[in-house]
Amino acid sequence: MKRRRFLLEKAIEARNVSPSEMKSRRLRNSVRREQYYGSVELVVSVDPRGRIRNIGRFRLEPSSDCTMDGPPVSTLNSIVLENPQEEMRWYWKFFLGNEHQNFCGCDPLTKDPIFLSIVVEEEIDDNKLCRAILWTSKGPRRMCIPIQPARGKDLSVKTVIQRFPGFGDFNRTLTPITNPKIQKELTILEDQEGSVNCKFGVIYAKADQNTDAQMLSNEHGDESFERFLKILGQRIELQGWGSYRGGLDTTTNSTGRESVYTVYGGHEIMFHVSTMLPYSKENDQQIERKRHVGNDIVNVIFEATDDPLRLNFSPTMMKSHFTHVFAVVTYCERTGVWRLWVFSEDSVPAFGPSIPHPNTFTDPARFREFLMTKLINAEKAAHNASAFVEKRHRTNDTLLKDMYIEYLKDCPKGFNRVTDAVIRHIRSPVRKDAPRESIDFCKFGELIKLEKMLSGEVVDAVKMNVCRRQPWDKEIMLRNMPSYDVIGSDMWGHEALLVATEEHGVMYVADDKNVMIFDAACKVQDLIILEAFGLCLVRADKGKDGYAAVFSLNELRNALLTQVPIQKKIAHAHKIHGTKGCHLFARIEDGLRLKLVVAMGRKICLFRWSLSALRRDKPGDNLAEHFTLLTSHSVSEEPVAMCVYEKRVISSVVKAVVLGRSHLFVYDLNDGTEEILAWDVPRNTSTIIMKAASDGESDEFAMLYQNSTLLFDRNDGRWNWEQTFWSTNLRDFAFRFPFILGFGEDLIEIRLVVNGNLLASMYMPSVRLLSLKRDIYFSVERAFSSTCAPPVSTGSNRSSLIRRDRHQTDTKRWDIYRFKGARLEMAGGTEECSGASNGGVAASLTNGGSFTPQIIRRIDDAHGRTMTPTTECNEQQSRRYSTSRKGRSRETTDDDCNETDEEGG
Repeated sequence: MKRRRFLLEKAIEARNVSPSEMKSRRLRNSVRREQYYGSVELVVSVDPRGRIRNIGRFRLEPSSDCTMDGPPVSTLNSIVLENPQEEMRWYWKFFLGNEHQNFCGCDPLTKDPIFLSIVVEEEIDDNKLCRAILWTSKGPRRMCIPIQPARGKDLSVKTVIQRFPGFGDFNRTLTPITNPKIQKELTILEDQEGSVNCKFGVIYAKADQNTDAQMLSNEHGDESFERFLKILGQRIELQGWGSYRGGLDTTTNSTGRESVYTVYGGHEIMFHVSTMLPYSKENDQQIERKRHVGNDIVNVIFEATDDPLRLNFSPTMMKSHFTHVFAVVTYCERTGVWRLWVFSEDSVPAFGPSIPHPNTFTDPARFREFLMTKLINAEKAAHNASAFVEKRHRTNDTLLKDMYIEYLKDCPKGFNRVTDAVIRHIRSPVRKDAPRESIDFCKFGELIKLEKMLSGEVVDAVKMNVCRRQPWDKEIMLRNMPSYDVIGSDMWGHEALLVATEEHGVMYVADDKNVMIFDAACKVQDLIILEAFGLCLVRADKGKDGYAAVFSLNELRNALLTQVPIQKKIAHAHKIHGTKGCHLFARIEDGLRLKLVVAMGRKICLFRWSLSALRRDKPGDNLAEHFTLLTSHSVSEEPVAMCVYEKRVISSVVKAVVLGRSHLFVYDLNDGTEEILAWDVPRNTSTIIMKAASDGESDEFAMLYQNSTLLFDRNDGRWNWEQTFWSTNLRDFAFRFPFILGFGEDLIEIRLVVNGNLLASMYMPSVRLLSLKRDIYFSVERAFSSTCAPPVSTGSNRSSLIRRDRHQTDTKRWDIYRFKGARLEMAGGTEECSGASNGGVAASLTNGGSFTPQIIRRIDDAHGRTMTPTTECNEQQSRRYSTSRKGRSRETTDDDCNETDEEGG
């Protein structure tokens, strides 16, 4: 009974907690995390007499442990908006104004109302893409499901809702809602996740001021402050202002005559500048100024000081309970250097971009871009602080209950098992055969969208960073390769791929060759290419006949040149002694050392390669003899999945994380000690994948299960884990701090490790992770065009799927791409595209300027036509697409427009 109650509580917790807060994100004591996202510290403010005025816990970026003028510390400086609007506002982008289905039901455990919205994009050559949003009081959850009719199964509502975490056993009634007015209610629900537009406070502070009243009493700023305001945006007249006003009066000038405004990344931003707000000589507290600045979630403090290295400001000087993030800026006239610090309340999840070390900026355009991105990400992160999350949950709960009562009273009775209803694909309302109610439904949605755009709540046409080179920009390595049903694979250099298959053995796949290396009778299940050691490790056969073998790359080259595959007898002669019954293996490769961990039934062995990477084998050497058995331990359960890592603090310790049928273990392979983690193992463990995430100083590993990843870490003697939900069922993933990359059925998503926030997504047909080394290699089905598909504007009824070539053969082909690991792990920052331009708008931004919606669109002098930056990039992509359709291929390079701004990524 206790066990049943415990599982019930766990199920309720999994359903009710939103993806952003499944576990409170903790910054571990790992050095690399403090370098990236700062450290939580106790901040104290004192009065002029030295008495303590206030104490608080804030995360300081950069960490106070880092020396600002010491040697630079390599940190990621990728300037990316987290949870971008085009990735998160699904209902606005894909549902509103399109024909879709809405259902209402009740959670059988919590008894709370839930709504489900489903849209299937229009069919293109038997390919569909289903998007679903599950609306709960804890926030919306999103799921992307590719539909392949060839599998012979229709997609039902029941199948869709059971894909969401915590709803795997859902089998209750869902009632369809056909009233078009529900679109407005669902749009309001989506708006609760955060406003598209932002308002930030800007306070001018002098070096000797220690209270918010003193700072807000400054009537004017100095020249440096005016220079800073020009970086932020443009000075505007408030009276008659027609765009986003951020709560300021635009009719009677009661909140001042001027303000500072800009647009960045699709967000309209109004700055509440303290020196521009009404000043009162009689009111020392400056209530009118504090009414605006104190109600901003993020404040920017410009500190005028003669010593920019010494920070006088402390967030405890401010009495506001609403402001959660303070960005402090100083400027040195002599050197022209800007410095930035960020204080965030302890309850605010960490966010990027990480402040570089030292925290200096000399280029105003670069500083503006970094600061705008940091401020917008700060406001999004602050919305997940406990103070705002609780209010949002109460609001969502009230809205959902009102919707449940309103729309269920008009629904027909007698829906006993509606969850088995088949989802229909989207139909364009302009088609003649579309029913009248579908046309009215879509028109009502279009009116809602138009109303919000005219009111200035959404800047739908603005997309920035269109042509920015990001760390996850892919590079094509091999084109038009034959595809296989892969059971194991690895890259051999950058020009060739080894693929293990059941039917064809191990194939060598390159531009000009497709040769069998191992005969199918060898039954190779997995393989690892170690070019630094000149070795190929192979796991062959199954069950009690399984074993691990080692080959030199010279032997593989010989099989390639002679085109005589390695036979089973020869492969068995290369077996590593003591690996009979091997069903899992993993290696630890560190510079000149190589270790191999082999699981055989309930036994785990640790082997060491006795030769260094600098020494090569000689012809006739028995390579298997160079693997020395170090330790062998019996475990309590046979491993189902395993990953290994080496922790090097005082001495080298090799640990294996083992998933059994009922428990999750961590084994110390040096002394044989075992530690059981308090984590409930699911019934189906066949799809679980585990990978090491340790940096050599910490105990960390990541686990994939269905559409969520769990990051485990050991801190203060206890194991904790954080869960991140993905919008598709993942097949595999790659961990590259500070990023985690998820490979779904037809989708790649890039998220931040520290908070799970989405950075970008890319639609990739039948994508498969092939090799995980320094670089990440993956294949994409070539049945679709390999170039950029023409993107789809928001509100269009066209699908974001890439068109299939109608003249293709039945044989599937691959294109093989890679993500460069050096960019992902410690990228030095984003780079501008050399082959594409963002036009006058981008130029005005990079020069520290800004623009308003009235001047977003520019005139192209050469062609005499109106064009937006997004339209220009889209036309370039359309030209490339049409060129490829005529039979001419063109390589998609990093200089092309970033594909993450297209529909579906």
